[in-house]
Amino acid sequence: MASSILTQPANADQATVAQPRIWIYTACLLAFVPLLQSLMTWTYDGQLTSQQFLIRLFSLTTTCAEIGILLIAGRVGFEYKTLFSGLPKATKILLAVWGVCALAALFLNTAHMQISAFVLMRYALQGLTLAAIIHILRTAVHFEATRWFGLLTLGGLAYIILLTYFAITVPNPRTFPWEGGLPSATNIRHIGNYVVILAIAPAALLLFA
Repeated sequence: MASSILTQPANADQATVAQPRIWIYTACLLAFVPLLQSLMTWTYDGQLTSQQFLIRLFSLTTTCAEIGILLIAGRVGFEYKTLFSGLPKATKILLAVWGVCALAALFLNTAHMQISAFVLMRYALQGLTLAAIIHILRTAVHFEATRWFGLLTLGGLAYIILLTYFAITVPNPRTFPWEGGLPSATNIRHIGNYVVILAIAPAALLLFA
């Protein structure tokens, strides 16, 4: 049977002797990124500084968290060479096709090549982060599903409470730009997407409880 990132890693012994609660650090990073993103883009007049604009537009808080997860995974034996060499042949072909198409689109968009390059790197980083999370969970010592989903639920609840507090404490609600002025997201519709994704954690918690 073809191996994949879901199979037991060859360097599992190295992961076993690593920090036994490292999966908790990963859960905390995932759980509280929306909260940190909100705090860093908090403004009661809807007017963002240039730094806040970049943080919100490119989700730089999430990018930092993803890099942090990759660093954590590296401490428990996550290796890029092992990851890609263990993928099925069909998956490698699909990744190659995606890479060619992505690079072609990048060079065709000469007007905004820098932004396109950053977005492309974000997609690649997200894929690596997902593989790193899978590795961390598979090699976790004393992993507790209820605690994992509990931390994610706590982070989601904190995010919702913070946004609710922001909404009821805006000094001038009639003039505030609600569509694009809320913390953490470039558009109020995106917050609905965030909340739906965050709702997966409590739903899973109910299943594991």
